[in-house]
Formats: sequence, C-alpha cells, structure tokens
Amino acid sequence: MKSSIVSTIALFLSLSNLASSQQVMTVAYDETYDNANLDLLTTSCSDGANGLVTKGFHVAGDLPIFPRIGAAFSVAGWNSTNCGNCYKLKFEETGVEIPVIAMDHAGSGFNLAKAAMNELTGGRAAEIGRTDMTVTEAVPGDYNGLFFDHPKKGFIMELT
Repeated sequence: MKSSIVSTIALFLSLSNLASSQQVMTVAYDETYDNANLDLLTTSCSDGANGLVTKGFHVAGDLPIFPRIGAAFSVAGWNSTNCGNCYKLKFEETGVEIPVIAMDHAGSGFNLAKAAMNELTGGRAAEIGRTDMTVTEAVPGDYNGLFFDHPKKGFIMELT
C-alpha cells in the first residue's frame, strides 16, 4: 500500500512539473529576423562566452533551423546564458507546433521571424499580429528523435 501511495505521489509530482514547464505567452513577429543576412553582432546573442558568434554563427541564416528564430523573454541581454535555447511554440488554433531558437532579447514572450509566425498561424501573421501561444522549452527527444546536439551550441541541428 505504501509503495502505491509513493508511486501515485511521484506520478503526480512529475505530471505537475511537466504541466508547469508549459506556459502561455504572447508571440508576435518582427521581419528583421526574416533576413538571413542579419548580422548576429547586432543582437543580444552576439559575442561573449554565451554568444552565437562565439559558437561560429555569424548571420541569422547560419542558425540551423532559420527562419525559426527570434527574440525571447529568457534572453535577458548581451551574453545571456539562454542564447541559443530552443523552445517549442504551439498555436492552439491551428494545432501547429514548431521549434524556435532564441537569439535576441524580448521584453516579454517572443518576437519571431514573420515566416515562423506564418508557419504557426497558417499564413495569418500580418492579420493576427500578436497572439498567445503555448511555449515549452525543447529537450532532447522532442520531435521524434530528430532533436540532437549541434557541435557548436547544443541545440537542434535539423528538423522536419
């Protein structure tokens, strides 16, 4: 009996942690991030020990899943330890979920490349402008095993 109670509590706690890792956040787009030639030295995740340029990425198009990139709430500023983090964003209305790499600072939520926002919203980024989406930090094993370490940073290399 004790072991089943302990198992039930452990299951409840793990499900609570799983649920708390998902957040609803505001998401908008910024066409600046659609430019494959955007110099990463102009972003919060430029140089410094945690910068993307330091990891060998010089322009936005060098990032492995461009244009699924943007500014994120978690990037506090220059040289943030959250530079290069990958998040799963899901637009509940369409059911579409994509990975996004954090490469700049956003005051709150996310500002994505318009192409990424269009992918999430079924081509309605300009019409919608800003909306709430479900956000989860991506972890190894997401996307049917297609999530694997990039030799320069440790985030997604290729996804479908």
